Amino acid sequence: MRIKVIIVFSLFMLGFVRLMSESLSGRITANSGLTLRERPGKEYPKVSIIPWDAQVEVLDTSGPIEIIKGKKSPWFKLSYQGKEGWAFGYYITTFPNQKSSLEEDFRIRLYSAWLKLGESKNHCSDTFDYFPDGGMRIFYCHIKEFMDYEFLSRYLTIPIFKSGPHSRFALNLNATHDFGHYNPEFVLHIRKLFLPALKNPFFLRMSTSIYNQYIKKLAETFEVTYKVLESNPSYKKGELDAYTSHLQTSPGANFDYEKYYYFLSKTKYANVYDG
Repeated sequence: MRIKVIIVFSLFMLGFVRLMSESLSGRITANSGLTLRERPGKEYPKVSIIPWDAQVEVLDTSGPIEIIKGKKSPWFKLSYQGKEGWAFGYYITTFPNQKSSLEEDFRIRLYSAWLKLGESKNHCSDTFDYFPDGGMRIFYCHIKEFMDYEFLSRYLTIPIFKSGPHSRFALNLNATHDFGHYNPEFVLHIRKLFLPALKNPFFLRMSTSIYNQYIKKLAETFEVTYKVLESNPSYKKGELDAYTSHLQTSPGANFDYEKYYYFLSKTKYANVYDG
């Protein structure tokens, strides 16, 4: 179950390590332009005004994180027409220099997700919007605003699933008799990308707030559920047998999930999740 959290979090992660090590360009998206300043912060002297849609060279993305008019972003160090300075990063769309259109598209989507997940909408009309307090499906329904399963599958060179109801480029979220089995190569690929980033100070600064607000509760729920099941093998086997029997005998009927609403309330992890 912990793998599911890693897979979803990888939507942010996949391009981040590359993003940090490559030369970047940027385009200004603020309608009134963007002020270039001597140092990060609105109180510092102006260097220049960069007009809307101007292209800049991004020298550093690890400036202090600030909230300005409800928008949260780090300050970026930029070079524009021979002048260098700092500008508020929320209104700068970044992309790698001299890369394919797919690579550029991926990074633009990835960075937008980093900055704007809290403003995302539910893109699954048949799913009630519990975000950010819901489960894996509603989390994916919000991630779709930036990057869906089809796009990620086309970007990757290896299949995400090895078997199950999902195809290479489409998810079947209404399957009643089967579920997806992740491709081990894909999981190892994610792990290989993920571990080095944990040592990157800028990644930790950028990801901590997003993780705490939108991922931590879900990740902890999966983690402690895994621990509870592993600590009680007989209970785990009984539940697995019951679910397998349901798939075989009543694939069209909904599984009775409501009985698990307070699954953790009688364990030492009761404070992690209230339902």
